[in-house]
Formats: sequence, C-alpha cells, structure tokens
Amino acid sequence: MPQFTRKLCTLLAVALLPGVAGAETVSASDLPLSGAVESAMSRQAVDGETTPFTASAWLAALPSIDASYLQSQERLGTDETEIGLNLPIKSPFLYQQDSQLRELADGLSATEAERRRLYFSGLVREAVWTARIAEYRAQQAQKKIDLLEQLRAREQSLFDARGTTRYALLLVRQELVDARIELEDQRAQAQRWRARFRQVSGLGSIPGQIDEGPAPTGEAWQGHPALRLLELGWEQQRALIAAGSSRAAPWNLRLGAKRVETQAFSEDQYGVAIEVPIGFLGSDSQSSTSEWRNAARLYYRDRDELQQELAQAWQRLQLEAAYLQRRQSLLDESADISGELRSEAQALSQLNEMGSEIRIKRMIADLDRQSEAAVNQLLIGQNRAMSRQAAGIPL
Repeated sequence: MPQFTRKLCTLLAVALLPGVAGAETVSASDLPLSGAVESAMSRQAVDGETTPFTASAWLAALPSIDASYLQSQERLGTDETEIGLNLPIKSPFLYQQDSQLRELADGLSATEAERRRLYFSGLVREAVWTARIAEYRAQQAQKKIDLLEQLRAREQSLFDARGTTRYALLLVRQELVDARIELEDQRAQAQRWRARFRQVSGLGSIPGQIDEGPAPTGEAWQGHPALRLLELGWEQQRALIAAGSSRAAPWNLRLGAKRVETQAFSEDQYGVAIEVPIGFLGSDSQSSTSEWRNAARLYYRDRDELQQELAQAWQRLQLEAAYLQRRQSLLDESADISGELRSEAQALSQLNEMGSEIRIKRMIADLDRQSEAAVNQLLIGQNRAMSRQAAGIPL
C-alpha cells in the first residue's frame, strides 16, 4: 500500500502541473526521478497515432463502377445495357502482409514510446547527477573556505605578535583565494545544470533521491530500444516491399447486371466474375528486387554502426565502473591515513615541532582527500545510472 500511495501521489503531482510558464515554480524534491521524466514528456507532448488513412480488412483499393449501353442500328437488333461493380480484393499473400504490418505498427509504436522515455530519462539523469556532484563540490569548497578563514585569522594574530612568518599568512590567503574560485566555479556549474533540469522537466528543484538500482550485467545493451526500433523498421520495410510486389496483386471480383432488349423480348442477366493473377516464380519486377536489396544494404550498415556504438558506450562505462571501485578503495585508505596524519600534525604543532606552513598544507590536504572520496562515491552512483541508460532502461 505505501508503494501504491507513492505512485498515486506522483501521478497526481505530475497531472496537476501547470503550463510551461508556471511549471518552473513546482518543486520536485518530493518526486521520484520517474516523476521528473513524466513531467518532461508531458511538456513535449506529441500528437496521437491517428492518421488520415483507413485500411479495409479485405479491399485492396477503392471499388469502381462501370456502365455501358449498346444500341443496335438494325430493326430486329438487340440493345444491351450493362452495369458492373468491381471489387479489388486482397489476395491471401497481401492479406498476410497487411496483418504483419499491423502487428509491426503496434510494436513500433510501443518501442518508440520506450525510446522516447529513455531519451528524456537520459536528459534527466545527466542533469541531476552533474548538478548534484557540482553542488557537493561547492559545499566542500565552502567548508575549506570556513577552515581557511579560521586559519587566516589565527595566522594574522600570530603574525601581528611576531609568532609566525609572513609566508604562512600568504599561504593561507592564497589557498583561500583558490578555494573561493573553486566555489564560484562549482556554483556556476550547479546553476547551469539546475537550469537545464528546469528547462527539460519544468520542475523547480531536483528530486532529493536520485540513486538508482544496480546496473545490469553482461551484454545488456543488446536490448536497447534503438536497436529494436531498427530491427522492427527493417521488418516493416520488407513487408512494405512485399506488399507492393507482383505477388501481392489484388484479385478483382466483379458483380454485373445486364439487360438485353429486342422488339420480341427482353431479358435481365446477373452474374459474378473473378480475376485472379497467375504468379510465377521470379515474375516480380526488377524494381522490387532492387528496392529490397537497397533497403537490406542500408539496414545492415545502420545495424553494424549502432551495435558498435552501443557496445563501445557500454564497455566504456563498465571499465569506468571498475576503475571507480578500485579508486574508491584507495581513496578510503588515503582518507584514513590522512585523518591519522592530521591528528599527528596537531600533536606536533602543539609541541612546536611542525612549521605553520606544513601544518596548514596538512589540514587542507586532509580536507581534500575526505572530499575526493565522497565525490568518487557520487561518481559511482552516476556511472550506475548511466550504465542503466546505456542498457536502455528508462526511469
């Protein structure tokens, strides 16, 4: 029930979003990432699947009517009046191709909807993770600034009392300026990606929970919607070519009525006729063969390129994931050692056995290592999200 309630709240929140102008003020902090994707898709609504064409289940083309009147010029001649209704009926082969085209149309529509959701999922994932990492770096830069402000005040007091050198004071001031530059850079980065998120989703803030489930394993990219769309498109192209070939020529059913009149008598005649094309192996036109070969050539070229692109992106993310995991282990170890060094540095500074500049650099280095370990953990989460994106898993 709690999960159902959360989903219901998400749907209601997305459904009640105002228009494009007002949606930017809506907070998304309580929405899951899927809610942000729903909002993004609703802002870029597409027209329905309605088309200006309708297809008959059994007619291959529009029916036609023919009429004729023959008047004899002889006194005892015969006058004839005839009217006929021509119904071009789908051949069994054409009926089979039409059925396949209807199934493919449904499959293409569903896969395209999945591809579209995956596309907006990628935009949301990129924006929220880049903004979150930049925001964390900005927080760490602010912590460094707070620490350096304290150190600067302390070093200034010591310098005024001739208790330290000007070098230590200048070192703190230089580090403080660098930290402020880093803060401005990361704030600008976060602001750009928050604006990007608002532009894509129409929501005013990034969801609080952005972590996703584990990344798939193996060759997960093979189920990507783009690859399925390409395969379905090729099947559709083959069915279209087959439907336009000579084998698919319609059967013509004619319902006729005829009246024969003479001076002695008149007669009404009714009948039915059917015209069935007789196809032989290899009787299709060269244009159909050429069209099929050209379509096949384009499909296999596009498939090879897409498979390579998806496989390379997937492999790159897998290698990055392994690298980030190894790096995290080393960063955690480095952060532990740095914490011990900080304790030793404080003890030595109290004994006046460590210079001010060494102690300052030690404190800054410790803060940087702690920050880098946390940032790397965020990068692991980002890699996991982008791996799911590369595998074709939408939010």
